[in-house]
Amino acid sequence: MTKSETEKSRDEHGKLPKIAKVPVVLQMEAVECGVASLSMILAYYGRYETLETLRIDCGVSRDGVKAGNIARTARLYGLESQGFVCTVDKLKEMEMPVIIHWDFSHFVVLEGFKNDKVYLCDPASGQRVITTEELEQMFTGVVIESRPGPEFTPAGEKPNVWKALYKRLSQTGVSPLFYALVLGVLLVIPGLIIANYAKIFVDYFLNNTEKFDILIFIFILLNTVVLQAILNWLKENALVRMENYIAIDSAGAYLRHVLRLPVEFFNQRQSGDINSRMQSINTVATALSSNLARILVNLVTAFLYLILLFQYNVILTLIGIVITAINIFLLQYTAKKNADNNRVLLQYQGKSIGWIMVNLKSIETIKSIGEEDNFFTRIAGLSAETLAVEQKMGRMEAIISVLPTLMTSVLTALIFTIGSEYVLMGAMTIGTFVAFNTLMTGFTQPMSELVSTSAALQGMIADISRLDDVEKYPEDVALEAEKLSLEGFDCDQLEGEIEIRDLTFGYNRLSAPIIQGLNLTLRAGGSIALVGSSGSGKSTIAKMITTLYQPWSGEIRIDGMDIKAIPAELRVNTMSSVDQEIVMYSASVLDNITMWDETIAVEDVIQATKDACIYEDILALPNAFDHILSEGGKNLSGGQRQRLEIARALCKNPKILIMDEATSALDTATEAAVSENIRRRGISTILVAHRLSTIRDCDEIIVLSGGAVVERGTHKDLMALGGEYASLIRTEG
Repeated sequence: MTKSETEKSRDEHGKLPKIAKVPVVLQMEAVECGVASLSMILAYYGRYETLETLRIDCGVSRDGVKAGNIARTARLYGLESQGFVCTVDKLKEMEMPVIIHWDFSHFVVLEGFKNDKVYLCDPASGQRVITTEELEQMFTGVVIESRPGPEFTPAGEKPNVWKALYKRLSQTGVSPLFYALVLGVLLVIPGLIIANYAKIFVDYFLNNTEKFDILIFIFILLNTVVLQAILNWLKENALVRMENYIAIDSAGAYLRHVLRLPVEFFNQRQSGDINSRMQSINTVATALSSNLARILVNLVTAFLYLILLFQYNVILTLIGIVITAINIFLLQYTAKKNADNNRVLLQYQGKSIGWIMVNLKSIETIKSIGEEDNFFTRIAGLSAETLAVEQKMGRMEAIISVLPTLMTSVLTALIFTIGSEYVLMGAMTIGTFVAFNTLMTGFTQPMSELVSTSAALQGMIADISRLDDVEKYPEDVALEAEKLSLEGFDCDQLEGEIEIRDLTFGYNRLSAPIIQGLNLTLRAGGSIALVGSSGSGKSTIAKMITTLYQPWSGEIRIDGMDIKAIPAELRVNTMSSVDQEIVMYSASVLDNITMWDETIAVEDVIQATKDACIYEDILALPNAFDHILSEGGKNLSGGQRQRLEIARALCKNPKILIMDEATSALDTATEAAVSENIRRRGISTILVAHRLSTIRDCDEIIVLSGGAVVERGTHKDLMALGGEYASLIRTEG
């Protein structure tokens, strides 16, 4: 912001405004508080950028984002941004809003100071007010100040629940909605008949009972009511069908997309949070069918009733419109407040579910170290936070539910008061007044529903944001190989020669790479071992070969072909991997080995279990291969689970096998037997190992440190060298 612009923003006392309310943007990942904070600053100045875009620009990785990267990205969008260190007293003199570093692990937006209170917008929980003492305790001193520069231009659109819902509705088809709209229009006809018959009954029947056939009147009225009930049933049935269709279709599309996302997406989110977003699908489906569709139907119905009301009395109709407009304004105001609360609630619920899932998986560790009380305290704390937000939302929802009834009562009282005057003056008959009230009910009822449902839809923006966060995330680029044709390949598998050329990779493109200039060649049927201390990049290299991570530069070639040019089906048939994190399902032993792939022959499964030295253990189980494992394979030992995982990799008879700490739970004799069986198969093997006893016979051993190759050669060569490898061997004893 220029000096003149700053002076214009000062109040009449020459002071900068103390509170700068920013649009609330909640983080979708645990590591993107900085990105969400920058998004709020940009939105405050009129630039709306999605979190997906800012994640890439800021270089968000599994370790989060640095303050310098936030400032650098802000400058890309035309903000004059700088980071510096200051005190709380200095903060009070600054123009708001600014991003501050919080508790050494978080970023928040500071909106300003007022009456010894500090106003924050926290990407994790929304807007909140704290004391100066708490600020002094949590503020680390790091500030990122950003103001619009000469190159800054407002752009993008403010998130809009109506556009988002319409977009989803247009993707699902509108035939049931159109059907419901037609029925809504037809429902006006019974209402009109009832209103007119009420007028006739009061004005004519009550004064001329001898000339009026009450039976005909009752017959027509009953048929009208039956017609109204049938039309209502057909309309509701159409909306329910629409809701079911949207929910099923959306859930399937969501799950398909999730399974096609890169591994980075899952590394940066809790599994419980991803799972909880499935519930948002049903919420949005209900919003589209029950809420949005009902709003459209009610709008059409209310408009038609409004036309009829003007035919009866313009003044009374205008009173109805004014009261309804006041009702809409009040409900929209309270609904907007509740929408922010709903964002926070969904965040807390996802965090709570994720925490419970993670800890239940490690319940044995928790119990063995006696941490049950701490676990309970943490869960109770998260539950208390969730309950506090739910109670706050409950108070707002109580207002939302009462307002339509209250305003309808006010409208009824006004119409009866003024309408009675019209009747007494002879400007309106009693029958006409009764008919008008009947039609006014037909107008106010759909309008009350419209206001209530539109208020509920305001809360949908949080659910939609959570779904958009997943659906807009780009799919794994490795899946481009699915589009490649198998034409020209006369084999089901490749031979298994691997060549890596000048490979560079890092988790954050704005930081130095963790692997740089890696080269290696593995002949078909040969073996290479990657060794080094923790964090040296061994597992990362293994994941790049299996295409879980994409290198920044360089090539991975199999049989002389770039791995990106190999059809996915051929690559999967050629390569298998065994990860250090073992996953077992609550299913039969056979299904855990084949992963429900019915094309795998039983003979291949048996041979794989024999080579993994788990065959005899399986036969000893009740029902052998049909034995049902518990979740996580808890009814097996650690070594049995690991050997079962190896059998899973071998049953497809791969030509390339990546083993990441795959035998760490095996005793020396079993480990040697499994290694010999794999060598006998003639598989090209890349071993990632801490335990070095089984890699002595590898064709090449590559020693890594800090992502760089520091030594390479055979066991004999490296021992003679007396360097880092020899030191590792001596340490292992």
